[in-house]
Amino acid sequence: MGTKIKVGLSGFSMARGKYYKIYEVVELQDTFYEIKKVDYYKKLREEAPEKFEFVIKVSQLITHPPSSPTYKRLNIEIKNPENYGFFKPTEEVFNVWEHTERIGNALRCNVFLFQTPASFKPSEENIENIKRFFTSIKRDKKIMCWESRGKWSKDEIEKICKSLSLVDVVDPFEREGLPGETLYYRIHGGRGYRKSYSEKELLPLALKLKGKRGYVFFNNLSRIKDSQIFLKLIEKI
Repeated sequence: MGTKIKVGLSGFSMARGKYYKIYEVVELQDTFYEIKKVDYYKKLREEAPEKFEFVIKVSQLITHPPSSPTYKRLNIEIKNPENYGFFKPTEEVFNVWEHTERIGNALRCNVFLFQTPASFKPSEENIENIKRFFTSIKRDKKIMCWESRGKWSKDEIEKICKSLSLVDVVDPFEREGLPGETLYYRIHGGRGYRKSYSEKELLPLALKLKGKRGYVFFNNLSRIKDSQIFLKLIEKI
């Protein structure tokens, strides 16, 4: 990827043709909520500029339990729902990952975001499951990124990320991420995603990222405005 920060949105949030003219990367959200055929993503790759990059937010069927309200947006009916979520070592979870890999190949995607809910706590079972999952799948040169939510201590996060070669995904306005070759920031805008950021607020982050490589995705309500302010700051430094 080189020494560069790529800035994008969590989801297109505008007509794709317009998006491609402004941004170099997008963090796909439909891959989290729905299960779509690989052909859909092949067409998405074909319509995008050659150098445009897709990052996949991995399916909730791997990371979230069926009790999660996000399952209301799931577009398929699942059998044995108790076998999904929390990285459970089940055939169902690994089948979803295999489908995700096929999507990744169609998009020429190398970066995968795994977001766990606050209910995914640092229990012995959950830690064992996440370890088993990432040591069982083929990693190749894929960059695996983990956004932990809930009551995980910095030491617990660091131990897991280091042992499994995961990128620590953070909102830089909420906590400091672990150092690494690739950085991955998701700016959520606080409670209700309502926080809007000024140039003055975003400048220290832009300066901090000078000479680094990684991704900054805006996920707040004013994501379009804020991300374009940040893009201009990144270009200046």
